[in-house]
Amino acid sequence: MNTDHFKKLLVAKRRELQSALRTLEQEGSAPAEAGAGDYSDAAVNDQEASDSLERATVLSRTLEDVQDALRRIEDGSYGKCVVCGRQIEPARL
Repeated sequence: MNTDHFKKLLVAKRRELQSALRTLEQEGSAPAEAGAGDYSDAAVNDQEASDSLERATVLSRTLEDVQDALRRIEDGSYGKCVVCGRQIEPARL
């Protein structure tokens, strides 16, 4: 199987995920507003922080999957099921 097409897609996806993670990191390291206001303002800030953390977790896991796929391309096992070893249909890849 020619994996060049898949490798290009995966490398582009890796760049996209790394960029999104850097953006979230920068947003998370921005100083909090002084005097956040009342309790509802604090609750909104907490929810936004929680949402960002959840998004970062999903992005990180997806990045790990992409990096694993790139490693499989390099070792020649890309396109085979890791459980049973059968070829995976190109449409699914």
